[in-house]
Amino acid sequence: MRRLQQQIAQGQQVQLPSNGLVNGLPQTSFIKEADIAEYIRQLSVGIEFMQSRGIMHRDLKLSNILLTESNVVKIIDFGLAV
Repeated sequence: MRRLQQQIAQGQQVQLPSNGLVNGLPQTSFIKEADIAEYIRQLSVGIEFMQSRGIMHRDLKLSNILLTESNVVKIIDFGLAV
């Protein structure tokens, strides 16, 4: 985690494991900090929407967050949601 924080602080590209949010990208793919910020923004909007509807996901993790080919974040697996 410390290495990741240092890379982001230095404006370097960040390499993430190929699962969940980045599933389908080649393992050598890099995600720019601006793209990560956009994914987090989209995720926050999605969580805020769920809260406004009284939905609690209860199993939010990387493997339940997908990224479409057009870079839209999708939250999936509402099996534990209440």
